[in-house]
Amino acid sequence: EKYETSRVALFDKRKRLTENVYKAATAKLIDFSTSDKYSDYLKKSAVDVAQVVGDKNSVIYIKPADEKYEAELKEILGKCSVCEYSDEIKIGGFKLYCPELKIIIDETLDSKLNNTREWFMEHSGLKVL
Repeated sequence: EKYETSRVALFDKRKRLTENVYKAATAKLIDFSTSDKYSDYLKKSAVDVAQVVGDKNSVIYIKPADEKYEAELKEILGKCSVCEYSDEIKIGGFKLYCPELKIIIDETLDSKLNNTREWFMEHSGLKVL
């Protein structure tokens, strides 16, 4: 029973450490999304996505604070005639929905950070034995 209590305490500590790492990473990414480099990041992502969707009509979703990038993104993405604001995007980046190709391309920093969680848990060295 004592062993199990210690194990639970270690698991809770690991969880807290992981959450602290991700809170710090989120803060850094939010800072990045207000920096001069963010515009270049969005443009590069849009160029990469444009190679996938070509001239297909699409809808792009951005966070409301990124409204100033709307025209640039629409220009790069060609027939992206609709831009919508999504409160689901907290950090930055964009999602694109192409009905014709039946795909959603998620280039949000939120998803990219979240997708690293499993890798982090495997490689962080924070083990509960």
